[in-house]
Amino acid sequence: MKKLFFFKSIFLLLLATNLHAALEDFYLGVAYSSGSGEIEQENSSVTKSGFDSTAASFKVGYMLENEERIVISYETLKMDLDAGFTWYGQTQPEIRGFNADAFFTLPISNFSPFLMLGLGSYSLEDSAKHFVKEYDLSAVSFNYGLGFFYMVDSIELELSYNGKYLSWEDVESNNVKTSTKTTIDYFSVGINIHF
Repeated sequence: MKKLFFFKSIFLLLLATNLHAALEDFYLGVAYSSGSGEIEQENSSVTKSGFDSTAASFKVGYMLENEERIVISYETLKMDLDAGFTWYGQTQPEIRGFNADAFFTLPISNFSPFLMLGLGSYSLEDSAKHFVKEYDLSAVSFNYGLGFFYMVDSIELELSYNGKYLSWEDVESNNVKTSTKTTIDYFSVGINIHF
């Protein structure tokens, strides 16, 4: 019985060590952002509206060599459109989506400035009722940003200025095609926990 307990203990210790080694390059994070942007719709004429935005995101990051990293995130972004403008019946639309971003860093002790480039896929929530296809309007985004990470033990502060350009799928109604583009600039603060 003691031998069995000993071997189980050794097995669990090895498993925990390997699991820790496998997870040590990963981290989890959350971020809050605030900024502004513009929606531009083009059909037979061009219509523009500004908006203020707030966003929250949850992310999983993986550290590469030389402190570069790949981050996958899920983001919910709320817009408050200019007075008198609606976007598919909404004055405060919400978009949600996933991003895959690459961070190129220049580590200096605990401080790491970075450049971020990435792509995303978003949808305009509650917009399906306006379309025959019965799914929410979707967009592809190009993401970019500058900022820095500051690490203390296994907790990391992230501050950044980010931009996002979204190209929405075209919509056709009464033989009129509407193209929509959205640009967003925002400041973000986040906390990452490294394993």
